[in-house]
Amino acid sequence: MISDQTIAENIKEAIYYRQKDDTHISMSSSVIGGVRHIIFTSMGNADFRNSYTFLTLISDMLGLDDRKETWANPHFQSDWEAIKPLVMDAINKDDKIPVILSGHGVGGSIAVIAGYYLTMKHKNLIRVVTFGALSALNSKKVRHGFMYPLQKITKQYSLKKDPLPKMFRWTKYCSAGRIVIDSNSEFFSIDDYVDELWMVKL
Repeated sequence: MISDQTIAENIKEAIYYRQKDDTHISMSSSVIGGVRHIIFTSMGNADFRNSYTFLTLISDMLGLDDRKETWANPHFQSDWEAIKPLVMDAINKDDKIPVILSGHGVGGSIAVIAGYYLTMKHKNLIRVVTFGALSALNSKKVRHGFMYPLQKITKQYSLKKDPLPKMFRWTKYCSAGRIVIDSNSEFFSIDDYVDELWMVKL
């Protein structure tokens, strides 16, 4: 089984090799030890944080967003729809191979959305591991019959001072199993998660 530390290292490598002209959200897929590991990477963690204004927060709190409401947080819905065909192509090559989904920041949010979708489709999903991900699911629209099994296999790590995972805390958007790492780090890149993860007992 791939450890959470190794998953973090794999995400770090995927982010490092990501091309500047890649699309906003991209994925890599590889089979390691008989398990398909899919990593979602995003160019826009800082961009998303900077674009999420006080007015956007108020709109989310009051439910004023005029986008169609589905089980996924609409801030990431278009990213998921763009990457979904690639995800399904990778999984359908051999749908008997167990799948692990992972990502950092916005990429982690997409991993949780993908996890919920694969749970609905009864695919062979065994784990979802994220670092500094934002709340990705709509608590008013998710179905408990799919949410409970997803929560059992999901770990969402957050550094104590990382602002990104806290951005939707007063809204209807939810996580699928948050683990807060008690760290005083003022930095929140995947490198910081890798460093901190080696120091905590999992």
